[in-house]
Amino acid sequence: VNAEFIHEHWIPDFFTVNVSVFGNPKKGTRISDTFAGIDFNGYAHGNLTVSGSNQTYWVDGDVQVNDCIINLSKNFYDEPVEDPNDYIINMKLRSGTGVEFFWPTQKLPVLRAYADRNQTVTINLDSSSQVFNIDGNVNFKGGDIFYFSNNFFIREGNLFFHENQDKFDPRITVNAEMRTINMRLGITLALCSVLSAPCRLLAHTAETDTV
Repeated sequence: VNAEFIHEHWIPDFFTVNVSVFGNPKKGTRISDTFAGIDFNGYAHGNLTVSGSNQTYWVDGDVQVNDCIINLSKNFYDEPVEDPNDYIINMKLRSGTGVEFFWPTQKLPVLRAYADRNQTVTINLDSSSQVFNIDGNVNFKGGDIFYFSNNFFIREGNLFFHENQDKFDPRITVNAEMRTINMRLGITLALCSVLSAPCRLLAHTAETDTV
């Protein structure tokens, strides 16, 4: 980690810290934390700028995540903890290699998807006005849908984020399939598809067919 600290007085009225995160040259620095209601467990590298003035702090960054497991925090819907400071966050997250998204949780997933590389999600947060936005479109390159004890393999799909402080329910479009071997019928192909449905309704909107 490289950092540069800029201030104008011994007791600064305003400060800026520029941080470059490197760590492992292929993966980045290890992270395991909750950010803007989303759990991250993996690696990241990129650039951050942290600024502050009186009781307001700004965080701006462009970060790539690698070998990372992502899911909605179990505390996402809890009431926010009161903080005397205000935070303004503007982050751009880009997917590198080995990025997995679980819904709703990693322990009991309905969806496990592998993000394609160079997918971008932006996070904007202003605690003073309680405004929160997540926007992005993440394409899948594989994964699984666990549907009524069946495991469908994702062939194509995407996850669309247009979320705010009032609603967090990304929409998913996915095509998946399951191949089974029957001694009488041979190989049976079962298809599972979802067309632009909220993630919370994934198990209820999936359509299956056998060919």
